[in-house]
This record gives sequence, C-alpha cells and structure tokens, in this order.
Amino acid sequence: MPLTDEELGESPFQLAIAREVPGFGGVFYEPGQGRLVVAHTEEGRAHLPRAQELVRAVMGPEAESPLAAAAPVEFGTRVFEYTFLELAEHRARLRPRLFAIEGVVALEVDEEFNRIRVGVMDTAVIAVVEDVATELSVPSGALSFWEAVPAETSHSEERTETTAASRTLRSRVPDGRLQGGYQIFNSRGGACTLGFTALRWGSNSALEQFAFTNSHCTKEGFKLDDGKWGQPGKWDIVGAEAVDPGTHSCWVWNNWLWPITKFWPRCRHSDAALMTVDSALMGEKKFRIDLGKIGRTIEKSNCESCYPSLKIDSLNPTITITSTHDAVVDNEILHKIGRTTGWTYGAVESTCVDWLLASDWVVRECSDRVDYQSDDGDSGSPVFAYNEKKGTAQLRGIHFASIPVPFFKDALMSNLHQIEKDIPEIADMWLYLPGPPSVGIQGPKAVPEGVACIWKAKPRGMSPFTIAWTGVLERSGRVAKGVVKESGDLIVTVTDLIGRVAVATLPVTVSKRISECPKWTPLNDSVPRIR
Repeated sequence: MPLTDEELGESPFQLAIAREVPGFGGVFYEPGQGRLVVAHTEEGRAHLPRAQELVRAVMGPEAESPLAAAAPVEFGTRVFEYTFLELAEHRARLRPRLFAIEGVVALEVDEEFNRIRVGVMDTAVIAVVEDVATELSVPSGALSFWEAVPAETSHSEERTETTAASRTLRSRVPDGRLQGGYQIFNSRGGACTLGFTALRWGSNSALEQFAFTNSHCTKEGFKLDDGKWGQPGKWDIVGAEAVDPGTHSCWVWNNWLWPITKFWPRCRHSDAALMTVDSALMGEKKFRIDLGKIGRTIEKSNCESCYPSLKIDSLNPTITITSTHDAVVDNEILHKIGRTTGWTYGAVESTCVDWLLASDWVVRECSDRVDYQSDDGDSGSPVFAYNEKKGTAQLRGIHFASIPVPFFKDALMSNLHQIEKDIPEIADMWLYLPGPPSVGIQGPKAVPEGVACIWKAKPRGMSPFTIAWTGVLERSGRVAKGVVKESGDLIVTVTDLIGRVAVATLPVTVSKRISECPKWTPLNDSVPRIR
C-alpha cells in the first residue's frame, strides 16, 4: 500500500510534484545560484515539461518569489536512476529503524545526488545500517554515507544588553513593538532570539498577539509549562508559553521484529514554540508586536568566521516580510538575523534532514541545513529569503542549531511546514501585514421592479471582515438580498482585522424592461481607502 505524505515526511513541494509527474527525480539549484535543475528518470523524460510548469508556478516571477529574483528561472535537466518518490519511500522504511542504531545522526533524501544519505558518527555503523537496508529491501546503490556528529542547540545563558543610545539586536525593541531578530529571555534566564510575530482573531472576539521562538528556549523544552518570557530582560515580561507539544515516538510499530537496543531517542517535527503577547501588558498601546517586521542591522555577511555588526540601521531599521513559503530548495540562498551573530546568509546544503541533537537526544525531523554563521543565542532567529531589489523578506522558518563538524558552524532550521505540524494554530494566523484591503461587488447592475436580487461582497485582505451595505440597500454580511426601489448606488464598506477600511460602489438601475434578475457582472473592484 502506498505511503501517505505524512508517513513519508518529506517536503510538500517535492512530494506534490512527485505525486503528479511520473519519473520526477527532484528539483534543486545548481551550486552558485545558477539554473534550476529538474531531474527525471529516463522513463520520465516525456513528463519533464509538466514538472517544469509546476516548479515555475511555485518559484517563478508570477509567484513573486525571492527565488526568482535571485536567479532567472532557467531550467537544466539531469537524468537520475531513482525517482524522488522511490527514495522517499525507502527513507520512510528506514527512518523507524536507523535512529535506534547508536551512532546514526542524520537521514535525508539527497535530491542533488539522487541518494538516501545517512550521517554516522563512526564508519563501523555503516555495516549495521546496510544490514537493516537489506532486510527492508532498500537497494544498496540507493545509499550513501558521511561522517557527522549530533547538532548543538544555539541558546545562550548569557544575558548581555545594550542601551538605546547604541541600539542593537540586544536592546529593547523601539516603542516595545516586538520584531523578529531581537534578543529575548525566558524565565530560566537564558537568552535566545525572537523569530517572528503573529496575529489572529481569537475565540473571545478579540485580537490575539503571539511570537514564535524555539521550544528549547522556553522554561522546559517540548512541554507546555508556565514559563514566562520577556524582552530585553526577564523582568520585562511580555507573555507566556501557549503551545509547545511534546515529542513523539520515532518508530512506526508494525509486524517488523525490532532489535533490542538501549538507544531510543524521541522525535519532534520542529523546534518551535508559540508564545503569547499578553494584552494586559500593553497599556494604552493597541499592539505590542510589529507584525511582519525583522530588525535590520547595518551590515550582513556570508563569512563563516565573521560576526557582522549587531547595530540597527537607524535610517532603515526593519526588513518587511511580504510573503511566506515552506519550500526550501538545495543551493538557494537563505538569510537569518540573530542576537549573537547578526545578519548572516549562505546556501542551503541539505533539505528535509532528520537530525539528532546531543543536548536532548531528540531528532528534529525534516530540518534544513544552511551554510550561514550562527552561535549561542541565535536560537529562534527568523530565516528568510531576501529580495535584494526590494529589500523585503519571504519568511521560511526559524533557526535552532549548529553543527560543529564536519561543517564549520553550518546551521539547522525548522521550516514553516514542519512548524505547522507541531503548531497547527499557525494556519489561522497572519504572519505579516498584506497589502491594503480591497473589495469587489458581484451582482446585477440593472434590476427589475419589485423583484429581490442578490449581491455578494468579495473582500480581500486580513480576515475576518466586518461588512456593511448602504445606499439602495442596507444590509450586513457578505450577501445583500432585497428589492431595490429606486435607481442609485449600492455601497459596500469592509473593515478588516486591524481596522483598515475599503469601499466599493456599484450603480444599480431599476428597469421596467427586464422581469428577472440578470446574471452577475464581473467584479467591480474598489480603490482601497485605508484608515
């Protein structure tokens, strides 16, 4: 029986194409941000145009992706032995068994080299892994091995602060409006970095404000506790932990005979926790978050041994998040901003890697390894694709660990897809401020006398909306139904989640020449008016 996407535990972007396109082998950038390579098997060559079409839809100019801005959407091809789906299925069979072998550190589908890559601490472990692969009918030719060590979390016990006069990422956020990249503390006293803020309309009919950081940055990782958090010091409490699920078993129990072992690490989809921003602490301010903003420092660096300045750019102090995306692709460039190493960037080295961490022996599933500089205190840092032309960010996830060897401080991040697996509430949240609201009216421009007709409002922007109809009909809600007695304007006013307003007007004529409501005309979009 074919495995589900959840059982495969792979990138949804790659899996979606693999499910639709026979022979799809994977997609990645050529090293150095060159062309996009869409791989296929010999049998899948005929389906290559469809695969390219799907890739372009996600990563091309029409998707307004920073990926497209970083490099033209030009395609290269490569012929592979295995399809992406075949390798994903083999890895899914191996995953429950391999992390029970002491010395196995990492496991991934390597899209660029068309192999299942296993990271081991000692080459003596390779024979044990190969025996398990043979038992599970995984072809030996599909495996590759490399020496690796457990990753290390990037939190810090240091509580360094700077004054407003020399504002840095370790200072209090200006006006108390929380932004990604700034230092935060937990009730244990440890220092980390705020990843990104979020906003939603709560069940109590009020705006709720949140922030995301690493689970291991909370009072007790992978457990919902009463831990408080603050910025810049623990005496400046901002809120408390809201969602932080526990670990789960890495194993799928079935008819297999399991080896007796003392080594049973646990698993987690991501290293993320959701923190409240307490409205009771806001005073007269409507918001304590600067939604979709990341602190911008005066310089950035891709030097592996460099620590760029933490000083905030006074003339251009923030980077605006304009979109989100959960697809991470080999060899693309990603950026992070953290309270210790500041703004650093580098190429994605591996995607969707299960990696064991030494600090807690918990495997973070489907993490992404990126070659940017990080250090203690950077845990929770926002990770994003940066559009150099526009100076904007596409949010991808949060940083949580570094890998000492064989890489020099390569980093691990949890992407947004993995975060949503642990914190499904994120699906109902706004992570950035979209463009101004707009509204269109769908319905007839000419109506008969004495006949009730229907109009619908088509709002766009930050939901939920408050909708009011005025003019020839007075109604509330998305639908206005009624009899128009005199010709005139039908006006709809939409107020979005944060109080911004858009108005649209449709002239409606009462006509004796028609006897029933005609079919709807195309949308009459408004020019938004913002408050």
